[in-house]
Amino acid sequence: MLYKQATEGDITAKRPGLTDLVGRPKWDAWKAVEDKSSNEAMQAYVDLIESLKQAPLAARDGGLRRSARTTLARRHVQPRLAGSVI
Repeated sequence: MLYKQATEGDITAKRPGLTDLVGRPKWDAWKAVEDKSSNEAMQAYVDLIESLKQAPLAARDGGLRRSARTTLARRHVQPRLAGSVI
């Protein structure tokens, strides 16, 4: 939400309700950087992007790949044998 803080300034909208599973975390993230000026938010955003560019690719997405494999493995269902009784 650093980008929104840098381009739009402090958040003015009301906090979304509990059922808004996307909007509420976004609102909370923007509210967390509300005290930053436009220039501070821009610099923090650039610093974040630079740090991501410098991190090795394996370190950035290795955990995601591992968790995705685990999730897929848990969802894998063994095929039923022909003629098996349920």
